[in-house]
Amino acid sequence: MVTHETTHNDARRFLRHATTITAKCRKEGHKDESYFELRNISFGGMAFVADCSFLPGDIVEVSFPVLQHNTPFRAEIVWCSRLSDRPDQFMNGVRFLDEDSFFHARLTEQMCHIEAYRQAQAEKGRQLTAEEAAFEWADRHAESFPRL
Repeated sequence: MVTHETTHNDARRFLRHATTITAKCRKEGHKDESYFELRNISFGGMAFVADCSFLPGDIVEVSFPVLQHNTPFRAEIVWCSRLSDRPDQFMNGVRFLDEDSFFHARLTEQMCHIEAYRQAQAEKGRQLTAEEAAFEWADRHAESFPRL
């Protein structure tokens, strides 16, 4: 697939929260799902690393199997660029299509809790991957995390 290099600095209207949680993605109209590494998430969208590039305007369905509320949502690819240090991978940026701002705020909040848990464990000498932290956090705190 052809990579479309676009400038994405203009799209950064929201504070980004760094994370490395694995997610699933499926291009609208296709059956195949692929896994990717989320790099950051904000109120308005997210960026992820994948083995393939998408075209700006492509609609994708995204879900997070490691999170408590794994409700898929739709997003639009707004930019894509080849990684300079890994030319076989691409950074893709999306904006959320769902107008439910509460859902996005809760998703971002949950990701932040997981990253804070991961950092707290690192301070105790436990090095967890983002997925390990997500599973542990969900196991220990999901019941007290308010439902959407």
